Amino acid sequence: MFEVNELLNPISEDNLCGEDLRLDASVESIYYKLRDCRNTARKEERQALVDPDNFDDIPEGWITLAELAIEALKTKTKDLEVTAWLIEAITRIEGFSGFNKGYVLATELINQFWDKGLYPQEDEDGLLTRVSPISGLNGYDGNGSLIMPLKSIPITHTSHEDNYVFWQYEQALQIERIDDPEKRQKRLASGAVTLDDITRSVQATKADYYQELSIELESAKENYRAFVEALDSVTDELPQPTSNIKNALEECGDAINHLAKDKIAEMEVEDVVAEESDEAAEPKEKTHTDRAILDRQQALKQLEEIAMFFRKTEPHSPVSYMINQTVQWSQLPLPELLQKLIPDTDARENYFKLSGIPMEIED
Repeated sequence: MFEVNELLNPISEDNLCGEDLRLDASVESIYYKLRDCRNTARKEERQALVDPDNFDDIPEGWITLAELAIEALKTKTKDLEVTAWLIEAITRIEGFSGFNKGYVLATELINQFWDKGLYPQEDEDGLLTRVSPISGLNGYDGNGSLIMPLKSIPITHTSHEDNYVFWQYEQALQIERIDDPEKRQKRLASGAVTLDDITRSVQATKADYYQELSIELESAKENYRAFVEALDSVTDELPQPTSNIKNALEECGDAINHLAKDKIAEMEVEDVVAEESDEAAEPKEKTHTDRAILDRQQALKQLEEIAMFFRKTEPHSPVSYMINQTVQWSQLPLPELLQKLIPDTDARENYFKLSGIPMEIED
């Protein structure tokens, strides 16, 4: 919905951070429109949670809030409270991708505009007034307003199975621990899902979805770390809580790695094979030192000679060891090579089954 750099341009040369939207108390006030829009979106969301037909729909209020916040930050103000509302909305709309953009924006607003009038400004409550809106996403005494949106990011993506989010996975784990069949059935009758339901949906989800999800999640962790560093740099006198969001990201990552480990391993192997195929297909520039390669053994011997050269001339470099590792792998049957590349037994056996490779060396 937006490019971060567009929202980092100063409002004007004379007034980099623009106006304090809170000072306008009129009916047309942008600030109060934003606040009312957020309240409406939260109400719509609560209603959607109890309506199975609308469960997967993003309430229109969040989309409207994001649009208003983007326009305000682009043309009217540089404000951490408006940014916090944008993060709430864009995370719901775009998942980890939106989270990433939101926190990159928050980080750069602090880095570039903190000492140039970034709103909100301090009042009788001091520094807390400036940072509490953005810190409220994490929460002070409990979970903040961004924890549930993070746990509502889909962890499955399929057109012919129900799709599920992280908090439903947490709920399914809780149900697995219920020993009383009657209590268990009561939870399921109230709309809870089982691990089997989620597992079926995971299996129906394409592997590249999890590859992309994992990349976005790792970026989210890194971008949040950068934000925490920026926030800490301006709040020495009033340290802010940040661990709830960090923990939520870690828990989401653990769930994805557990549920989709076979899918992720499958994509990793395919990427390695594709990369090696591309490298093999690249034409090599000939030089006067080239020797014609007549057979496989001669090629491997030349690789060993190259490894020896790097070991002597660059003993600190990993190049020689990587070449030797490649030579060693080239001597292995494919099943044994994959056993080394995919140490997880379940993931490896599943890949063997999917690809039709015989598990001849498996115990």
